[in-house]
Amino acid sequence: MGNKISQSDREMIWVLFSDAFIDTEINYCQIVIGMSKFPREELKDIFFEEVAPVCGHNMLATIPTIWSGFSSEWVKQEIKRSIKRKKISLFYKIFHSLTVVVFRRIFKKIWCEIEGALDILPSYKES
Repeated sequence: MGNKISQSDREMIWVLFSDAFIDTEINYCQIVIGMSKFPREELKDIFFEEVAPVCGHNMLATIPTIWSGFSSEWVKQEIKRSIKRKKISLFYKIFHSLTVVVFRRIFKKIWCEIEGALDILPSYKES
């Protein structure tokens, strides 16, 4: 536990967390397999600060446009673009921060499901 998250692991986490924002039955245990070795607070930050601002808008539509899964390459590209924009634009950084505040509230239940899956992960792997 407590391992530093490499860029390749971070990108894998982005792609897995993006599945929490699709319009189908979500298997949270499947999403978090392999994540128990990372600090939970860092995973939470990745979820809300990096993935939710890019993929969360899908869940705000009456009929979500993405229902079967985001393209892995699109997720990685868009999150990298968002991180870069935060560094160069004060306006975007403020907008992003406000989005994160709102999404922490809206998607709290999804994060709770992810945490629950992380809590039962050892017993899930044994079955």
